[in-house]
Amino acid sequence: MPITQITAPMAIKAFKQYQDEGKLEKLKRAIQKHNEIMMFAVHREMIPFNPTANIAKEFDSPTVEHFKTIKPEDLGEFLYTLQNAQIHLQTRYLILWQLLTMTRPNEAAKAKWADIDEKAKLWTIPAENMKRGIEHKITLSRQAIALLREIKKLSGGKTYLFPSVKNPQTHVNTQTANGAIKRMGYKGKLVAHGLRAIASTYLNEKGYNSDLIEVALSHLNSDRIKVAYDRGERLEQRFKLLQVWADFVEECSQGSLPQYHLKVA
Repeated sequence: MPITQITAPMAIKAFKQYQDEGKLEKLKRAIQKHNEIMMFAVHREMIPFNPTANIAKEFDSPTVEHFKTIKPEDLGEFLYTLQNAQIHLQTRYLILWQLLTMTRPNEAAKAKWADIDEKAKLWTIPAENMKRGIEHKITLSRQAIALLREIKKLSGGKTYLFPSVKNPQTHVNTQTANGAIKRMGYKGKLVAHGLRAIASTYLNEKGYNSDLIEVALSHLNSDRIKVAYDRGERLEQRFKLLQVWADFVEECSQGSLPQYHLKVA
């Protein structure tokens, strides 16, 4: 069908199947992509305006999930609890790795040694492990590198930083950190994904560039902005940002990173 014949009712009918199937996130992305195409046609004078610009209002919005988290000022207490918790050493390191790198639980759990460039202080997460399906670079702070060397004592030579105990050829369960945090007494207060929110809150309160923070968290929808922050001077800004965050984490831990007095169950 020619783009000149597309109407709002037609588009609503076409997208309705996503809502009927409960695929609201997919619906949202599909409408966004559709409107990008329509606006391209407007800019090329193929159509005078986008007749489907407001069709998103005809559908339900996806539920925004707010992950349980704690305030930055409570991080010290959490780290003290982590230091004294009866959990496996690898699990403790997994939580610290996720905290220092501001990554999602599944990204941290699936980390591979092959994706780490210790010399360049970069961790490149492949697209298939990212929520948005786009390769993501993580700059590694001094504390993250120090922790990495401790992790290497446990899993160096293996594929994953955090291999499964039952099957070392694969990674730990992506819910491992969540389970440990819950057993530490944080049920209903904090989840592993909420560690990212602590970093975001702290850095935003310190006045750092919001785009820079969103790129570090792999939140930005604009690939153009993300690419700009993946190279040159912008990448250096990300190094500084992650270092500021890691310094705060170390301050909260009273200088004991990564050498905790660990109790391993």
